[in-house]
Amino acid sequence: MNPILLGATAALAWGAHDFAARFAGTKIGVLTTLLCVTATGLIALTLWLVVASNGFPAWQPGHLWLVALMGTGFTLATLWLYEAITRGPFALVSPIVGAYPVTALLFALATGVRPSLDQWLAIAAVIAGVALVALAAQEAPPEASDRITTESDARPTAHAVRMTPNVFRSVLLFSALSHVGFAISITAGQAAAPIYGELEATWLARIFGLAIITAVVIARRAARPVPVAWMPTLTGMGLADTLAFAAVSAAGHAPGAELATVVSSTFGMVAILLAWVFLRERITPGQWMGIAIVFTGTAYLAGT
Repeated sequence: MNPILLGATAALAWGAHDFAARFAGTKIGVLTTLLCVTATGLIALTLWLVVASNGFPAWQPGHLWLVALMGTGFTLATLWLYEAITRGPFALVSPIVGAYPVTALLFALATGVRPSLDQWLAIAAVIAGVALVALAAQEAPPEASDRITTESDARPTAHAVRMTPNVFRSVLLFSALSHVGFAISITAGQAAAPIYGELEATWLARIFGLAIITAVVIARRAARPVPVAWMPTLTGMGLADTLAFAAVSAAGHAPGAELATVVSSTFGMVAILLAWVFLRERITPGQWMGIAIVFTGTAYLAGT
C-alpha cells in the first residue's frame, strides 16, 4: 500500500484523537478519558494481533523493562498531553509535544548515534520554532491568545481571553512533560521492536500502560461513571490511536517506509487546523511561522 497514504491515515487519526481529547478531557476528566481510551485501544490491538499476526509475543523477562518503559512513557505522556490541551490552545501545545523526535534523537546520542550536520541544523530549527511559538503565544494580544473554558454542559470552545501567566506556565509544563514522555517511549519502543515486533511490543506496552493508569485512578479516587453519550467518542479515540499505529507499522516493511513516518509526524498540524476551523482558535502570524518551522524540521528528522 502507498506509504504516503498510510502516513496520511496515521496523521489524520492521531490528529482527530487529540482534537477529540479536548472535549472528552474537559467533560469527563483526563484520567477517565485516558483509562477508557487505553482500554479500548488495547482491546482493538488484541483483536488486530489475533487476526493479522501469528499470535501473542512471549514475555521474555530479560527485556520486559523495555516495554514497561515504553508503556509508562506513552501513558504518562498522553495524560500530560490531555492536561495541556484542556488548558491551552493547540497552536501552543501541539508544536511542543509533536517535536518529541528531536529529544528522542538526542537520547540516541547515549547509544553512540552521531547526528549529521543537517540533522543538527534541523534540531536547532525545531528548538527555535518551539521558542517562537511559545513567545508568540505569550505576547499575542488578547484577541489572539485563547484559553479553554466551558459553558455548562456545552462543548468547550475557544474564547478571546488572554491566558493568565499561571495558565500559560501550566500549559508549557504539561506540554514539555508530554514531549519528554513520548521521546522516552519512542526510544524504548525502537529498542523493543526488533525483539518483539512493532505491534507486539506496543501490545505489551499497552498492558503496562493500562495497569498504570488504573492504579493512578484508584489511588486518586478519580473513578467516575462514563455517560453513555460519551462512549462512542472514547471508543473512536481508542480505535483512531490503534489505526494510526497500525498504518505506520504496515508501511514499516515496504519500500518508501520513511515517507509514512514523515507524513504521520504532521499529526499535530492536523489537530491545530481542526481547532482553527471548528473552535476558531486564533493563530498569529508569528505562531504560524513557528509551527511551520517545527513541523518541517520534525518531518525532516523523522525521515532521516
